[in-house]
Amino acid sequence: MLKEGTVYKGEGTYEYLSKEYTTTFELEQVGIKWYASGINIPHEYFKESKPLSIKGILEIGNLPIKLIVGGQSNRRGQVLEASVLQSNIGLVSEISTVSSQLFGVYFKSQFSFNFEDLKIQILPTQTNLSEARKAFKGNGFISKGNVIHIKGEELDLKRVNNIIGKVCVLLTSITFSNVVFGHLNINEDQGIIIPERKMKYTSDISFSYAVMDSAPNLENFFKEAFPKYLSLSEEYEAIIFNISYALMVSSSTLLQESRMFELISYFENFAKYKNNNSPLKCLREEWIQYLDTNDFEYDLEVVKELVKLRNSLAHSAIFPKIEFSQAKHEYIVLLQKILFISLLDILEADVLIQYYDKDGWRDFGKKDELKNIQM
Repeated sequence: MLKEGTVYKGEGTYEYLSKEYTTTFELEQVGIKWYASGINIPHEYFKESKPLSIKGILEIGNLPIKLIVGGQSNRRGQVLEASVLQSNIGLVSEISTVSSQLFGVYFKSQFSFNFEDLKIQILPTQTNLSEARKAFKGNGFISKGNVIHIKGEELDLKRVNNIIGKVCVLLTSITFSNVVFGHLNINEDQGIIIPERKMKYTSDISFSYAVMDSAPNLENFFKEAFPKYLSLSEEYEAIIFNISYALMVSSSTLLQESRMFELISYFENFAKYKNNNSPLKCLREEWIQYLDTNDFEYDLEVVKELVKLRNSLAHSAIFPKIEFSQAKHEYIVLLQKILFISLLDILEADVLIQYYDKDGWRDFGKKDELKNIQM
């Protein structure tokens, strides 16, 4: 419908301080983001800098458009350049299909699953992991990934937007990568919706996934995990999101100390919550009770070492001096494994997971095979 990198001209009206203004504007998509420029605004606008709601027409095809612009903005005289916060482009009465470009995930597999009355497909990306990694490391560019496609009858956009956001959280959890979606393509190019953003877009992208990239493996995971995720209480839904976020940060380009602290601090809070905030004597007892209750096998010395690492990071923001880079990495992988398996337990789901031990990256296994906490 509209092509990325092409500038589209339009004209519309907006209301500000009880007055109506007419303006021309230009619209452009750059990656996941959309920008509007050339908006004529009154001088008073910058005293409050509230978002503007513009209703008008794009020159191409006389497409009706509604825009809400604001956020990051620049002023040049009486002209505004701003991010598009929300938009509706085109005129669609009944919606039967919605698709959206994903960023931050690059599965080569195609898989699908049903949820209630919807068929949800994840289409394979045309960008392989190697190409995406080179583009990201070379200039920080985040390549387009897989595409999500949802089909149903008389789709409700608010519901679809929520479902795509939930799919992105679960994709984040199994890739340790910040997975987000772009605009919504309605009925195969009949319309475009730029939804209000609920997930923060960052550059925490992982190119080494925790799970096997195969259609049966991914399909079975979503068939088990997705219905359970949408049935969770608000508390447990927040836990899934926070674990996914901690796993994402732990695979970022931050210092090892920052990545480890994100994992260990969330594990500390999570273990306390799962233990019903019982008044145990010390942190080590908290963690041991959590591991025992959730059927982990562990070496007591490893738990003691984790507590020592936690205290060092909490009080001085550094690892103990004896820890080498490889040892730091192994502790990060260990905490990733504990939190990831805990997430799978909450979702009552399983998936083939690539695991790491003293001999390096090994084969894939189910979660019960990986509940042995050793170094």
